[in-house]
Amino acid sequence: MDSAVASASYPQLLVVLVVAEWLYLDWAESREEMPQRQIHRGWIDLHRGEAFRGWVQFLVDELERVFPTDDNQGSEAETLARTWRQAVDLECAFFDNVYEN
Repeated sequence: MDSAVASASYPQLLVVLVVAEWLYLDWAESREEMPQRQIHRGWIDLHRGEAFRGWVQFLVDELERVFPTDDNQGSEAETLARTWRQAVDLECAFFDNVYEN
């Protein structure tokens, strides 16, 4: 996230947000059992439901709108793809670490 912010690139920021928010949406909506503590249930509820799905869809649509499609922008598309993979790897490592402990 720091490198996306430092880049001052709107598409880079969107990539990081889409990965994080989409994974949180998937995680929150896949919860079958809710935790007992309200603070934990509130965090899950914040990341699911119609409003949050709408937010994630807005981010996805916005990323698709600004994603470079011109062949002259191939290196920018490659940079965004690399950022996507790195963000997914980091988010997955976070969840793996949480569930291992």
